[in-house]
Amino acid sequence: MNIPKTIEDLKKIIEMKVPESLHLDYKASPAFSPEKKDEICKDVSAFANSDGGMLIYGIKEEKVNKIGYPASIDDGVDTSKFGKEWIDQILTSNIRPVLSGVEIAEIKISENRSVMVIHAPKSFRGPHQAPDKKYYKRRNVVSEPMEHYEIEDVRSRRRKLSPLVNLDVKLKGRCLYFVVENIGDEVAHNVKFIFPDNFSWHKGEMPNVLKNGIKFLPPSRRIPFFTGVFHEIINSNFEKEFDILIRYQHPAIDSETIESIHVNLDDFSDSSVENDPLVDISLNVKQLAKAVDELQKLNTHIQYLKNISGATGLDLSVTTLRNISKVLQGNTDFQPLNIKSCYSYSAIEEMLEVDQETAAKVYHHLCRTQPRTSVEEIPGMTEELLEKIRKRIK
Repeated sequence: MNIPKTIEDLKKIIEMKVPESLHLDYKASPAFSPEKKDEICKDVSAFANSDGGMLIYGIKEEKVNKIGYPASIDDGVDTSKFGKEWIDQILTSNIRPVLSGVEIAEIKISENRSVMVIHAPKSFRGPHQAPDKKYYKRRNVVSEPMEHYEIEDVRSRRRKLSPLVNLDVKLKGRCLYFVVENIGDEVAHNVKFIFPDNFSWHKGEMPNVLKNGIKFLPPSRRIPFFTGVFHEIINSNFEKEFDILIRYQHPAIDSETIESIHVNLDDFSDSSVENDPLVDISLNVKQLAKAVDELQKLNTHIQYLKNISGATGLDLSVTTLRNISKVLQGNTDFQPLNIKSCYSYSAIEEMLEVDQETAAKVYHHLCRTQPRTSVEEIPGMTEELLEKIRKRIK
């Protein structure tokens, strides 16, 4: 049923005898008053916790089998005292969490008298609590307290409609920021931020976006606002704990949604500040570069170990250990190898960097020649090989 906006709309409802239902309730004008504000909040929250619905104040009704039917328009609500602003304030102050998407229509029947229409859509941010601390749901044509399972069922609706807009408080270094972000995957429309009445910005004017809102906030858009230096704020008269309401049009339900954000700056007192992720990445890159440099140096040292390695690995004799120590110190002036400690030609091959035949000749010449003759007499001897023998073999 469409929300009536004119006297003609109301007359049509009366002519058609549209009965009260799960989504519709008629009330006489006296029910729209300060004395009945708790009852108003109970009925509005019941519609939101159910499937949505509409209250029309200013209709005389006739009861048939406990169901009300519209009979006529009564004298109307005195809007000079209790108009749209009054009822909006009542609903905002007394229903928790705050309802979103509530529409209020004022249909004038005279200068200061009107029929008041309140439409509350089905809520995806409930359950909503009435002033008496109870949760109500619409059953047939009355508002009744909800069972526990019904409360949990309404609470589970939130999972079907994920929030789009978030406002967070961030510390970066010593600076405090308010960060607005679209955390969803759809565009949020007509985003408004509602701060407490007594809230004032730390220094200067509140940023335009926070004061006047954003028409379109696309997915992943993140907007930080510098608030001030944290220790100055925490020691000033700046409000430390408060709630911020975020109103916006959610495209998934094509109606207004409200998110409530609680902020307590004292939570950040004595806290440590994390490094910026980019700073951490930069430090890691520097450490990695240092490790690569050390590996390259180690690789250079290992190359020198070829000169003292055995056929199946390192021959860790005392001489070898001493030579390893020299390598680690960057000294390639090795201690000569005692050729009599070699049990194969392979060690001599590696020490002198020669083939097996030449290694055998050197070994036999130095170990078995009696009396030992000069190494220059070894067939195929060169000046380079002779120099290696003098330096590396004794």
